Amino acid sequence: MTKKQKKQSSFLVKIYIFVLFICGIFLGLSYISGNKQQGKHSGVAVEQKLDNDVVTVLVANGIGQENVAKQYIKEITDKKGVYGSHYKKIILPKGKNPENFEPQFRTLSRNFKIEMSKKLDGESSCEYVFFDKKRIYSTVVFVPKKG
Repeated sequence: MTKKQKKQSSFLVKIYIFVLFICGIFLGLSYISGNKQQGKHSGVAVEQKLDNDVVTVLVANGIGQENVAKQYIKEITDKKGVYGSHYKKIILPKGKNPENFEPQFRTLSRNFKIEMSKKLDGESSCEYVFFDKKRIYSTVVFVPKKG
């Protein structure tokens, strides 16, 4: 090979390495931005997982579908997107009281790194709300069985 051909081939190798380097940077940036996009939807995942775990706690403590008086998901739009706030109204069977659920609800709250509040309305109801600074994820209201 002549000196001119060697210079030209080494120049092409340098360009090829530079193009690969730029592609690697773009690939890395797209991976990072992809993880951020997943983070934006993490609230949805929290809300769904929390509702599944709340139902698990209710079932484990003897609450069945026949005890559910009302349940719905309220769709809420905020700056980060749309999420569902779950609501359940449970009629407690005789012998059960809301305090039986509190330790497990507190554990859920710690596991999901969110807060939980408890509101008593005399003898008629007890409300547990799972929330963070920006969202209310789930509300469970216990009412005593009449009669």
